Amino acid sequence: MYEIEKNIKIKVRPTVDDVVKSFCEFDQSQQAVFFNRLAEITGEWGHPFCTQLQSVTDCGVLTLAGRNIMRQIGEYSLATYNTKGNLPTERQQ
Repeated sequence: MYEIEKNIKIKVRPTVDDVVKSFCEFDQSQQAVFFNRLAEITGEWGHPFCTQLQSVTDCGVLTLAGRNIMRQIGEYSLATYNTKGNLPTERQQ
């Protein structure tokens, strides 16, 4: 019997784990671009991003560990600007 080689295309939505693992494999520049794009995309929503953050906080699925990651991101990014004095330029905002 002979073998047949076939190429098959399928569309698969990434799981939450797929997205998280990909983010964790990004280098610092790619992670920065991720947050820049998140700001751009959510800026097109009909409501502020903080509304989504509040929904995530209220949904009952967020664990204490997840809440701590959210807090650390906010605190670290603010502390970095405050201690280094490197406020973003108009071009970076």
